[in-house]
Amino acid sequence: MTETILRKRGKGKRRRIRFLPFFFVILVLAVSVYTASVLRRVLPSILQRSEDAVVLRVEVLNGCGVPRLARAVSWELRRLGFDVVSVGDARERDFDETVVIERRDQTLKNARRLAEKIGCKKILDDVDSTLYLEATLVLGSDYEKYFPQLRFEPE
Repeated sequence: MTETILRKRGKGKRRRIRFLPFFFVILVLAVSVYTASVLRRVLPSILQRSEDAVVLRVEVLNGCGVPRLARAVSWELRRLGFDVVSVGDARERDFDETVVIERRDQTLKNARRLAEKIGCKKILDDVDSTLYLEATLVLGSDYEKYFPQLRFEPE
């Protein structure tokens, strides 16, 4: 009698042991499907943001002599998502046109990105790897085309 009880108990353990690998396979498949569905929803938005997430370091120079213009424009650029690292006056104060100057990349991608954001068409390149910035914005007397919300009177 004890022999038949032991046989019955032994058969139950064998069935449980056979069921465990099947359970783990089902569990791994369920976790894999869930992970894949989450990645399909999240990954495209992460990849799309990756290019926008690269913050451009910008220098703003006042090239038209309007007092405090570079500082006011720097706040607008920060609001647009740029990192303004330097604000000042250009060597010359007789710029008629606003200019975006590329400082880092030969393909002008940084200057194009800044110019596109503010609507400026004039882009120049003056690549200088010693500078800690990607683009320079020199404000000319036509600055109101790009920043109409700013109103300054020349002194």
